[in-house]
Amino acid sequence: MRKFRNIAVLFVVLLLTQPLHAEAPKETKRVLILYSLDKWHPAHNVTEQAMRKVFRENSHFDIREYAEYLDLGRFHGPEYAKAMAEFLRRKYAALKIDVIVTVYPDALDFLLREKGRLFSGAPIVAAEVTKPYAVNLERSPVRRHVTAAVLPDNASAIIADVLRLKPNTQRLALVGGSAPVDAFSDTLIRTALKKYEGRFELIDLTKLPMSETLARVGVLPRDTVVLYGSIVMDGSGQSFVPRDALTLVSRAANVPVFGLYDSLFGYGIVGGHLMSFERDGEVAAALAMQIMAGASPGDIPFAGEDAYEDLYDWRELKRWGIPETAIPEGSVLRYHLPSFSEAHPWVVVGTVSLFIFETALLLGLFFNIRHRRRAERSLRDSEERVRLSAEAAGAGLWSMGRDGRSLWATDRAYELYGLTKDDPKTLERVLQTVYPEDRDRVRHANKRAWETGGEIVIEYRLVLPDGALRWLAVRMRVQRREPGKAEFLMGATVDITARKQSEEALRNHEQELTALAGRLIHNQEEELRRLSRELHDDLTQRLTVLAIDAGMLEKTLQSLHPSSADEVRELKQNLIEVSNEVHQLSRQLHPSILDDLGLVQAARAECDTFRKRTGIALTFKAAEITAPPTRDAALCLYRVLQEALQNIAKHSRTREAHASIEEGTDSISLMVHDFGVGFDVQKASGSGGIGLSSMRERVRLVNGSLNIASEPGKGTEIQVIVPQGGAQYVQTADSASR
Repeated sequence: MRKFRNIAVLFVVLLLTQPLHAEAPKETKRVLILYSLDKWHPAHNVTEQAMRKVFRENSHFDIREYAEYLDLGRFHGPEYAKAMAEFLRRKYAALKIDVIVTVYPDALDFLLREKGRLFSGAPIVAAEVTKPYAVNLERSPVRRHVTAAVLPDNASAIIADVLRLKPNTQRLALVGGSAPVDAFSDTLIRTALKKYEGRFELIDLTKLPMSETLARVGVLPRDTVVLYGSIVMDGSGQSFVPRDALTLVSRAANVPVFGLYDSLFGYGIVGGHLMSFERDGEVAAALAMQIMAGASPGDIPFAGEDAYEDLYDWRELKRWGIPETAIPEGSVLRYHLPSFSEAHPWVVVGTVSLFIFETALLLGLFFNIRHRRRAERSLRDSEERVRLSAEAAGAGLWSMGRDGRSLWATDRAYELYGLTKDDPKTLERVLQTVYPEDRDRVRHANKRAWETGGEIVIEYRLVLPDGALRWLAVRMRVQRREPGKAEFLMGATVDITARKQSEEALRNHEQELTALAGRLIHNQEEELRRLSRELHDDLTQRLTVLAIDAGMLEKTLQSLHPSSADEVRELKQNLIEVSNEVHQLSRQLHPSILDDLGLVQAARAECDTFRKRTGIALTFKAAEITAPPTRDAALCLYRVLQEALQNIAKHSRTREAHASIEEGTDSISLMVHDFGVGFDVQKASGSGGIGLSSMRERVRLVNGSLNIASEPGKGTEIQVIVPQGGAQYVQTADSASR
């Protein structure tokens, strides 16, 4: 009974919630939208969303949309047009099309050519046509069947924006493609430039292969601005989505990039008084609504010439050092995002802490090595103070005639040489106790002392009766009784076995320190590689998944809540930007491009990133290396380049710098040169700076050489040369650990 009672209550609630009077059904209207290009063209996407919004919000008709993409940017000719017309005729033979909206002039031309047998009598709204095309259309006999949403001509306004934001501009580089639709943008810009004839030097980069375009825009003079029209097809016949081509151009360019359309906004242009495909799409939809309401196309005036929007990209303003105060009042400034360090402070703190810890270990190593070298210098100075005199405590004194017979020797001398007073006092007898490999050297030193008359210092080994080795240091000179007459060779001998043992211990210690340095640097690079991998493979992937989810949510909300869909779109763009910054940070932590593409490409990418980040005119010159260096040598050169560029950005106050990598017969050299304030190299070396010390230690571990030339006010030049094979300090560290 309770079950039946619940069903009855539910039935009553449903009856009470039904409206008393049902709404009258809406009249169904069918709209066919013919797009000139492929589905991925950004202007088509913006136009489609704008028209769909108008159609969905109308309260008079149930509008059903049909979209076809003619792809005339890539496929041409009468055979293709005939096949496409036949396809459309058969597909829509059973449907009555109330209005046809063509997007771009090519779609309208196609439809008019096939008018006799395709959609005969259907009214047409020509969307996104140019002013000259609209003038010809107004005079055409087909005007009674066609009305149009005319694109405004904003090329002159964009050039005015260039002069407002970059008043020192002297050159304009025009970038565009070779497809027929690309000619539309090119014509707009060139027509507008006639007004500024003589004001700018024009650099024509249109209809070039994409690779050549990217190379050219990366070396433009600093007083240049790029005007990007459209690239549907480049000079080599390769097809592109225009905003994807724009992204490539913007990343490669060393100067700001401006464009004409709002569909390109957010993909690398600075912004300005942009031609709005969104507003033109809304105008086209409104014209179609008038026709569906009963108006004749021939009686509807052309519209859309005020479809502008003033938009500026905060990221591009920041990249090119353009102040926000330079943009016109009332303009929309988008993409003002916090930096990665502001959004993720703990990640930055953790990374910096890791660097500080590793640097502290390296500093301890450097100071230890410095202390050892000072001890070695002190030891050498002490030895220099030892002279031939009886005051030398523990020294064995002796004298010998030219015939090689000893005339006199102290007890200490007999003791040092392991002889007794009964032994024959001759040089040959002494040589019998000298280590065999050192005997010729002792004979040569003795002969040289007699010939030159100067002081001779020699160190050699002695074999004791028990087989042990003793190191002796001998200072000797010729003692003359009368001028010009050599009488005696006098000398002093000291036991330096303890010193040699200390030197051997120091050498072993140095090898251990070198192995430790190799392990530290290796571990540091491995930790950076791990952190880079975690950022790239974990955090970046998560951000990418979130961006994809946001994109799917955007599509879901597009038809249900368009305003919410716009907010989700902004969220998706923000996620993409954060993902890009995380990817950039992971590349800075560990240059995976070094392993994938080699030293030259990694260095070129680092220079490109530096140029874009700092605005400093850095030129990079390098040829492909025929015999690539080892991984450690390549990593050494790359890290030195990073440190040198960082010092330029922080300290040089220069606007221009050069970097190059050259291959010699048996070596590879890196040179970085700036024209900044310079510094005192000797003073900086004595201050114990981490950057310079890190450079020197890395270069030393791969058996390379580092030369730093700088003077205050004369810039700085850093040159590193490593052997072609390079040293494997990571292998040294591994072997030491074993």
